[in-house]
Amino acid sequence: MTPTELRVGSTYRVRVPRGESPAKYVTGRADADLMFFQMALEHGNGLSEDFDITLTSVSEVLAGEPAVTGIKVVDTTHVSTPLAPQVAAALGLAPGVEYIVEGVLKDARSGAPVRVLTEETLTVPASWLHPTE
Repeated sequence: MTPTELRVGSTYRVRVPRGESPAKYVTGRADADLMFFQMALEHGNGLSEDFDITLTSVSEVLAGEPAVTGIKVVDTTHVSTPLAPQVAAALGLAPGVEYIVEGVLKDARSGAPVRVLTEETLTVPASWLHPTE
């Protein structure tokens, strides 16, 4: 699809084209680069899965090509939450520092991982987008 056909707020299917190397879109931003390297590894084995993205910007450029930014909803066990200042103090951590706790969410009784929905913001080439079916 071309950027002129794309609309902010609309949802599209992202499909990595055959023969495409997602690693060529490495940006220098660690979070984005990790996503492209994961896609490259999966796609290299023919395992890359299509996913939906809801667009928040259609005027991006990635590796000199038209690109879009959007939100992808993912099912994950990974959580990240701020640590309350009172809890940080009770743990003996330095005051005046904002802390974040990251890890795997588990059921306290069974120890089984608990899956939650979260959003990821990512930028992909516009040519990877297709209408949702």
